[in-house]
Amino acid sequence: MLKILTVMKSGGEYGFTHVHKIKNMCKEKITIPYEFYCLSDLEDESLNIIKLQDDLPGWFSKLELFKIVGPCFYIDLDTIIFNNIDDILLNCRTQPSQLITLRGPATRVWSGLMYWNHSLIDIYTESKAIYKDYQGDQRLIDEISDKNGISWNHFQEQGKNIVSFQHNLNYGKHFNEKIHDIIFFHEDTRPWKQSVISY
Repeated sequence: MLKILTVMKSGGEYGFTHVHKIKNMCKEKITIPYEFYCLSDLEDESLNIIKLQDDLPGWFSKLELFKIVGPCFYIDLDTIIFNNIDDILLNCRTQPSQLITLRGPATRVWSGLMYWNHSLIDIYTESKAIYKDYQGDQRLIDEISDKNGISWNHFQEQGKNIVSFQHNLNYGKHFNEKIHDIIFFHEDTRPWKQSVISY
């Protein structure tokens, strides 16, 4: 069964309030069967928690996602699911690529959304050994995937329905509720710091 995953590491700006927001969006906007999990170093009895084990700093905790065998769909906590995304998930299931990610403005791999159908344990095991040489998880995932011949493509290649609040929507000015299904936030933007798109 599809596993929908989030990560909430303590000590930053995110908390379980944001995890529950994502969980509720999934409940409202996904009708195909799935199980929802949060990887965290904290406990919440109302969530299915997978305990973070490696105490990696900040966003590097996301690397523990790759211990989990797919099909998996990972969602950053600063994301809005606005419309039903069944078609997106079903399309991911049929992709030949081993990893699907967002495409960044300057990077091939942007890890705010990720999907994989099978095992990507090599990304986890190799990144755990060298992550200290990197400033962020995205270039690390990119380089290890390339080194190991892990094929990937981008969500944006499937259509125009997955968009950046900042770059694609010009801070929400170009938002169209009929076509924009997933809106991802980054840099200085957050869903709860804007009033253009319902959150």
